[in-house]
Amino acid sequence: MEFYKMLSMYYDDIFKFDENQISFIKTRIKPNSKVLDLACGTGSILIGLSETCISCTGIDLSEDLLDKFRKKINKKTIKNKFKIINDNMLNFKNHVFEKLDAILCIGNSLVHILNKNDLKNLIIDISTSSDMFIFQILNYDRICNLQINSLPSLSALNNSIIFERKYVFEDNLIKFIGRITKNDTNLKESFESFVYLRPILFNEIDTLLKDAGYKNLNYYGDYLGNVFDIRNSFMLIGVCEK
Repeated sequence: MEFYKMLSMYYDDIFKFDENQISFIKTRIKPNSKVLDLACGTGSILIGLSETCISCTGIDLSEDLLDKFRKKINKKTIKNKFKIINDNMLNFKNHVFEKLDAILCIGNSLVHILNKNDLKNLIIDISTSSDMFIFQILNYDRICNLQINSLPSLSALNNSIIFERKYVFEDNLIKFIGRITKNDTNLKESFESFVYLRPILFNEIDTLLKDAGYKNLNYYGDYLGNVFDIRNSFMLIGVCEK
């Protein structure tokens, strides 16, 4: 089963709505913003921001995840604020032509870009489309230095759903193997799939952002606002302004 098709079955149960994440972003974008979320998934971040934004555009390659996004906003009276695009985030400029107040890329999505030049060109496209860029990836300096081969498992629905996450290092890439196990009183079943990631180290992303014209760069290790620690932080969050 294709990785994100598998994940889409329980995506919102596994990756629960994070109030700290939404509050972190809200305090850093201005009211009535026009926001684009790259690799938006099921749209939870944009929905969380929608009350303070005048337009919310999401782009994602997974039609399965976007279908869940559409179903969620159909229940809301503010659904006219949303635009949903089914495409690779590398192609966002083919769909979004106006200047944006903020572009987001959350949820470790940037490391799905396997080609360095593609990442460089995306950062340039982002910089010409918005003066603010907020991203989040895992801290791959820590992961690579320690050769971490698994991430903490995630559970949902009273532990009836378990998402196990393993890393296999292959040359300059990581094979990310995901396994979802469903346990209930009548049935136990498992689904496993994988996707390749290219780990992005701090110096690489910092250099790309500076070269693209972002001058005010602030890095955090979590959504509580703690400063990024390259040796110990689990994640890397960047708030980038020109």
